[in-house]
Amino acid sequence: MGASTIWWIHGPQPTLLEDMAPMLQRMERSRGDIQLISYAMANGPNRIMEAFDGLHASVASEICEAG
Repeated sequence: MGASTIWWIHGPQPTLLEDMAPMLQRMERSRGDIQLISYAMANGPNRIMEAFDGLHASVASEICEAG
């Protein structure tokens, strides 16, 4: 199976609404086949990305235009 990239475009995430364990386990087991890129549309805390710390997840400072 090839690598997948998930772009997550969102606002502030000040709290976790549910247990992150299942998603974290999937990311750990993917061994890099799944990459999560987070782009916040507004400033504020992001507890979800804090949970992904050390996994194949990154924060985009800006979205690049194609072409």
